[in-house]
Amino acid sequence: MTLNLAAASGFGPATYILFDFNGASLSNFSVASFQLGSAPVGYEYGLALNGNTLELTASLAAVPEVSTAALCTGLLALGLAALRRKRASLQFTLCKKY
Repeated sequence: MTLNLAAASGFGPATYILFDFNGASLSNFSVASFQLGSAPVGYEYGLALNGNTLELTASLAAVPEVSTAALCTGLLALGLAALRRKRASLQFTLCKKY
């Protein structure tokens, strides 16, 4: 069974009960019987059968901070500058006459 989700007001990171199977037999159901179709972006989702309920757990997806991206970009620039400088020094040494 495919579950398509749409965000309503108040939707956020939490655990939601999607189905309550009280009085029903769960012998033919497992979490593998359900899959997520479309869902609001920016969240990671998990489905679990907890007792007689099917629960959806929504948590915020990890988003790297701007400072982390800036640090990685700066390290890349320093590495490229060092590589360029080493190549220029190597070419100067090969061209130098004694």
